[in-house]
Amino acid sequence: MTRFHISLLSFAAFSVVLFSCGKTTIPGTQDGNWYREVPPFQGPARSHAVSFVINQDGNGNGTTAYVGTGVDNFNTKYNDFYQATPTSDSSITWTQVTNMPGVGRTDAVAFSVGNKGYVGLGQDSATNVLRDFYQYDSTSNSWTRIADFAGNARYLAVGFGIQNFGYVGTGYDGRFYYGDFWKYDPTSGNWEAAPSFKGNKRASAVAFVYGNRAFVVTGIGENGSPVNDFYVYSPNAVTVTTISGTFNQTAESWLRLNPIANINTATFDDGYSNIMRSQAVAFVMTGVQTGITGTGGAKAFLTCGTAGSSTWEYDIARDLWTTRTAFESASVNYGVAFTIENRGFVTTGLAGGTGVSGTSEFFPDQVYNSLD
Repeated sequence: MTRFHISLLSFAAFSVVLFSCGKTTIPGTQDGNWYREVPPFQGPARSHAVSFVINQDGNGNGTTAYVGTGVDNFNTKYNDFYQATPTSDSSITWTQVTNMPGVGRTDAVAFSVGNKGYVGLGQDSATNVLRDFYQYDSTSNSWTRIADFAGNARYLAVGFGIQNFGYVGTGYDGRFYYGDFWKYDPTSGNWEAAPSFKGNKRASAVAFVYGNRAFVVTGIGENGSPVNDFYVYSPNAVTVTTISGTFNQTAESWLRLNPIANINTATFDDGYSNIMRSQAVAFVMTGVQTGITGTGGAKAFLTCGTAGSSTWEYDIARDLWTTRTAFESASVNYGVAFTIENRGFVTTGLAGGTGVSGTSEFFPDQVYNSLD
């Protein structure tokens, strides 16, 4: 497809906000442009991998991303990792780094604190459920085993780093779904219990970070169906303003946001048709010019997974979701996403039962024309 460098404002009067799974029904213009000619992931094609970003700025944005672990089309499970680095020509380069010393695994979890990444949990080739954890030092390109996860072994959990700590929670162990969270202190090297998730226990959710707060949404609940509740965690007391009002969130607590389904008597969620999903990916970008909501600022983007190629924008300042241009490559399950230098990428995943290595970048302020 063509990569456009056209201001969204020039076409605002003509933009049509619709969703489609197939290119044959996408209107002539939509909001946002997925660019597919990004260098693909350089390891074997795979799904069920993890990613982490180092040197984050508190908004989930960093300077370098790492992608690794996962399983290929021959059921080989990996412990290798590759570094994605932005280049001056608006591309990225992939470089293999040192393999993680633990066994190859799928459905692990990852987070970062400063210039170090942390990877653990998951399932090995014998489908053993794992608790081991490893720290990656980007300066020395080396791994160190750290204390095992203090909670029960699990996979399909979520992880995130806020300030000087890492957090891991939710997930599934083959029998039970989880809602507990655990906090890792890199200084002491210890895990301790963090406030448990207040929503439905779940697996295969997504987490994203902005403003030193972590958002957890989507996933499969204990009844095997997608969940619609949405929560934000803050380590500090903060005042949160949403479309539903202003709330005072206490320190070390979870605050419930508006559900991602049309269950409110107000009209703002009337278009929430297919946000609910599992096996999806999410990333955050700041300084988005306008977006469909007509307001600039920080936005999270949710795409792929069991709901297909639909892409949704989350306005963090307003707690409001709107549709964006659908993911233009084949929709993937169990992919990964990351933000580096305020650029959002999606890579790897399972497309039609096959692991892929393709990488796509999203340009939220460009216009996509399906007729070209």
